[in-house]
Amino acid sequence: WFDQLAALQQLRRWFARPSVTQRELCTWGGFTSAELRDHLEPGTSLEHQVVWPVSRVWPMGFSWSSYVAQETLLKLCARSGVTEGQLMSCDLPTPLVFGNVAALATDDAMFFSNAGPGHTLAMAHAFERSLASVGGEKQAKKDVDDSLHATCVGVDLERGVQLGVPPGRCVAVVVSALQLLRDKCASPKQLHQVLGVMQWFDLLRRPKLSVYSHVYDFVRDPEDTRPQLVPDKVLEEILLGVLLAPFWLADLTRPWC
Repeated sequence: WFDQLAALQQLRRWFARPSVTQRELCTWGGFTSAELRDHLEPGTSLEHQVVWPVSRVWPMGFSWSSYVAQETLLKLCARSGVTEGQLMSCDLPTPLVFGNVAALATDDAMFFSNAGPGHTLAMAHAFERSLASVGGEKQAKKDVDDSLHATCVGVDLERGVQLGVPPGRCVAVVVSALQLLRDKCASPKQLHQVLGVMQWFDLLRRPKLSVYSHVYDFVRDPEDTRPQLVPDKVLEEILLGVLLAPFWLADLTRPWC
C-alpha cells in the first residue's frame, strides 16, 4: 500500500537515500545512461557524478507515512459508503450493531459482520471499487473474503468467535523466553524485540500489561546491541508475561459486564 501512495514532488528530496555515483548505478544496478536520464526528477541533470536516489512514494517507516496511509483508507471507506458509525476504533464510540462494521490499521482494511455468511462481501466489494477508482491495487496474498478464519493485523480470528495468537508466534515467544531464562544474558535491543511482540498480543487483554515495570529500564535504549546480564526482576516479568499467555485468547461472544 505504501508503494502506491505518491508523494508530492516538493517532498521527495526529503526522502532521499544515501548518495551513489552514476558509475555504481550502471555497474551494480544495471542501469544504462538512457535509463538514468529517464529516472531523473524534474529540474535535475546528470552533470554531477554523484546522485541521490529519492522516493516517489511515502516510505514505510517515516512517521507521517502511516498517517497518510490511514487517512487515505478512511477517505476510500467513506467513498464506498462506510459511515463513521460503522468504524471500530479506540477514538470512536463502539458501533451499536455489528451487522456491517469496519476497522482500519494503517494499510489494512477489515470488514466484519455478525449477521451471517455473505454480509461482508458487499462492503468489501464496494471498497475494492473505491480503491480501483483511484488506481489502487489490493494485496492478493492478504485478501480474504467472507471467512470465519483470518489473520487481522497479526492476530488470528478463529471460527469467527475468538481472537488468538498465531501458533508460530506463540512458540517463538516461548522459545525466546526459555533461552533468556537459560542464558540470563541479552542485549537491550534483543529483549526490546521480544517485549514488543508480547505487548502487541497483550492488547487482547490489556490488564496483562501491568506485569511490566523493571523491563522498561533495561530496554530504554533499543539500539544498544551489547549483551548484558539481565536482572532477575526483568526475567521474572518476562516469564510472568509468558505464563499468562493463555489470556491472549479473547472470546468475542462473552457478554459485556
